[in-house]
Amino acid sequence: MERNLDTDAGKEDNLVLHDEEIKKQKASKVKSQKKDLLGGVRQLLRNIGGFLSEEEFHKKLPEDYNQYMIEHPYAGEFDVKQDDIVDIEPFQFLNGNLYWGQWNSNAEMSGEGKYYLSEAQVLVEGFWLNGICKKARIILPEGFYEGEIEDNLFNGN
Repeated sequence: MERNLDTDAGKEDNLVLHDEEIKKQKASKVKSQKKDLLGGVRQLLRNIGGFLSEEEFHKKLPEDYNQYMIEHPYAGEFDVKQDDIVDIEPFQFLNGNLYWGQWNSNAEMSGEGKYYLSEAQVLVEGFWLNGICKKARIILPEGFYEGEIEDNLFNGN
């Protein structure tokens, strides 16, 4: 079988270029969807509080709590659909509570985050699923708890 090297070479180049173009289009579409999702979540949140800078967030926590905070409090078996999740800068609810982490399209805490209950002076670093804390490291004035949460109660040691 004979091959025409001139025409075969051009076809391979065209396929590679076509694949690259498809990848770029998909990436652009995902980026656009995330931007739309972010805008929608921001709009929902504007009705229940306001956004803070990272510096403002840390200033509102008791000083000694900042030393206990960890970068990624939890990673594990809980599955969150990543295209339904957005990261947003720190947020303060109208009641004074703070949250810094990931949200789903319904403006519910979903994914990793840090939640500070100002009245009780409790910092919860953990994983949420549709607004419900599933696993956490909870820092209290007198100590901390690390483990699973079930029905808003500690479920572990």
